[in-house]
Amino acid sequence: MSYTIDQWIAIKCSDLDSDSDKQQWIDGAKLHINQDSYGSKYNICVALRACHDFTVKQQQQDRISSGAAGPITSKREGDLSINFANNSSKSDIEAYLGLTTYGLELLSIQKGTLSRFGVTGDDNDTIIPICCTGNN
Repeated sequence: MSYTIDQWIAIKCSDLDSDSDKQQWIDGAKLHINQDSYGSKYNICVALRACHDFTVKQQQQDRISSGAAGPITSKREGDLSINFANNSSKSDIEAYLGLTTYGLELLSIQKGTLSRFGVTGDDNDTIIPICCTGNN
């Protein structure tokens, strides 16, 4: 059974499902998800990206109002110590998508779906392009 983008959003993120700007979030997500690349997983990927972007925006608004600098990873009371999350070892998009469970699920689908390209060589140092495709 194939769900629509709206159905996936209703299943995954009720806050976005009831948001008056839901279609704008969907339209924005579609800019980042290529239908040809994701095939039958396109609808869930668009929904996850919309849910992710919506949730990140909500988190940013909450942080601004509370004065926080990012997700807190640890606290200590004696001599006060607070550590904030830092995803600097990841690519920008992986760090961004890693901010929510929706983004992490989208990354998981991407890793199992998208084609990956690389090169290899032979004994004569000839560069040979290779492609390993995922499953749609």
